[in-house]
Amino acid sequence: MTGPVSAPLAAWLDRRIGPEGPWHLEPLTGGNSNDTGLLCGASSRYVMRRPPRHALSTSAHSVSREYRLLTALWGTAVPVPRPVALCEDPGPSGVPFMVMEYIPDARSITDALPQAWSAHPDALTAAADDLIDALVA
Repeated sequence: MTGPVSAPLAAWLDRRIGPEGPWHLEPLTGGNSNDTGLLCGASSRYVMRRPPRHALSTSAHSVSREYRLLTALWGTAVPVPRPVALCEDPGPSGVPFMVMEYIPDARSITDALPQAWSAHPDALTAAADDLIDALVA
């Protein structure tokens, strides 16, 4: 998931998102479930999620389910990225995938806090408050 995207994927993205190519994909780290990449067009950035190459199970990595959940929550008090596009046909990329809004400075905390937070103790309190607010919503 690094470098220019394939021609079939680029054509699909141009049809669904708009002609923003050339498209480029860079891996993002921090998640545990699906492969996540920063999808860059000429003027916009998105996040692309797809099942990992060695999936644990079909249902454990359902980007369709994730897309439906984001669609249901988008516009509510629950803070989620805007879902942009879903491709359930493996043709364009080899596997189903989804595209969602890229949120700069968003963090995926899976097993450790960001190192930079150690210099800013209030950041942990703010993150905990944001988490509680999201759970309440």
